[in-house]
Amino acid sequence: MIIRQKHALSVSLVWMLWISGWTVVAVAPERLNADILLNSVMALQKLTLFYWGQDRLLNVLPFTVALIRDPGLNLAAVLFLSALSFNLLLHAAAWQAARLLDARNAQVVTAQVFISMSGLYLFIFTTEAVAEISIGHIEYSLSALMLALAVWKFLPPGDHMLTWRGFLVASILLVISLGMNPSSLIAAGFIVLCVAYRRRSCGRREAGVILVALGAFVFWRLVTIQGGTGSYFVFLPRIFLAGADQVARGLLGTLNLKILIPALLVGVLAGRLL
Repeated sequence: MIIRQKHALSVSLVWMLWISGWTVVAVAPERLNADILLNSVMALQKLTLFYWGQDRLLNVLPFTVALIRDPGLNLAAVLFLSALSFNLLLHAAAWQAARLLDARNAQVVTAQVFISMSGLYLFIFTTEAVAEISIGHIEYSLSALMLALAVWKFLPPGDHMLTWRGFLVASILLVISLGMNPSSLIAAGFIVLCVAYRRRSCGRREAGVILVALGAFVFWRLVTIQGGTGSYFVFLPRIFLAGADQVARGLLGTLNLKILIPALLVGVLAGRLL
């Protein structure tokens, strides 16, 4: 696809809106479940800090759509914003890839990679997987997106200064990210390690990410103690190891191998010919 530099961002935006809407129309009618519908119910009937019956899953989505009082439009907004959140995460990943590759036309490369990823994603994953990832669990895509933006603010490329405003915005993003998904703390630590390894240094900014993330984790842990149990804030290695096999088989089951394997073979063949 030929994309001009000045049109790259607009093309990405239009594609993002279209592919998000198409995803909802394609998978939502047959894949709606009580967990998804409950986002609208909470928004319309009783907003709480966390998902009903949980001590995690900060209710960012229900708060966002709470002003939409029509039930049908509210549910449509829940589904569209969930899909949009995932595609924003893909766009952020594409932008990061273009930056790491030091592409001359970063915006064009970002648009091309994003369109390719978001399009292929709908084909190489099963319908059930697309529904779960795109519209069923915004707590993962949105928390990951906020974490990525927070780290980018904390650790900007080059020698850019971190302003107090940037620090405040990044801290708020980290707090919300960990409120939605406490395991974001693990991802934050991993990202900081990767950045420190790439830069061959670990300074105050890297330490700042870890300290703010730890502070946010402790804050939400204390909040949940006041309102219930803290079971989701416990990491048990034995459970992680015991469930690793089941997780691996589950991940493999999300792939549409009938499309993925031929696509990989064509890609390898094309790479050799080119």
